[in-house]
Amino acid sequence: AYIFLLLESLTEAGVEAGLSTEMARMLALHTVMGSCKLAEETGETFPHLREQVTSPGGTTEAALTVLMKNDNFKKILKEAVNKAAKRSCELSK
Repeated sequence: AYIFLLLESLTEAGVEAGLSTEMARMLALHTVMGSCKLAEETGETFPHLREQVTSPGGTTEAALTVLMKNDNFKKILKEAVNKAAKRSCELSK
């Protein structure tokens, strides 16, 4: 569900940036699939891969500046996983 939310958000952002829904969806899917394939094939750490695909001064760096500001992206994901883990424990009782 987390990845589907990411795909949904990427698609919506693409449409808001002027892409057709079909193009935005395709780019979102291929971005995630390509990233997973690269991670699986290389065995590199995720931070290393992120650095390798981020061109200094490029579009990805611009986006990461927003996502990584004050560690907000990681904080939100950690909070979500912790909430799910807590709920899992509650449901297992």
